[in-house]
Amino acid sequence: MITQFLLSLIPFFPDVAHATASAPATTCTQTLLAGCLDPNATALQYIDAALTQNTGYIITAVVIIIVASGVQYMMALGSTGEQGKAKQRIVSVIIGIIFFTLIRFALSLLANGLNG
Repeated sequence: MITQFLLSLIPFFPDVAHATASAPATTCTQTLLAGCLDPNATALQYIDAALTQNTGYIITAVVIIIVASGVQYMMALGSTGEQGKAKQRIVSVIIGIIFFTLIRFALSLLANGLNG
């Protein structure tokens, strides 16, 4: 799982699915690991595909951070310093998710707009 995440960060130069005598070539989009991104893809399309592939990992990390911060908040037992750190971490993660969503939206619009 971690290896797939790290490999998906590397923008592979795509191979359109290979055609054989028995099977015609098929094309697929938005996958870097399978090597099936449009051969004429731009850098924005590679970034958009990488973000699309890794969204699940990012959401999983966000949920883990929010749960850990919630546990830290509950375990602080009235210590305002520790509660403040936990609150700040939760707010930061929520702001990060908002930025991630806006960046994905903007990149998707730009990448698809460049295709015509």
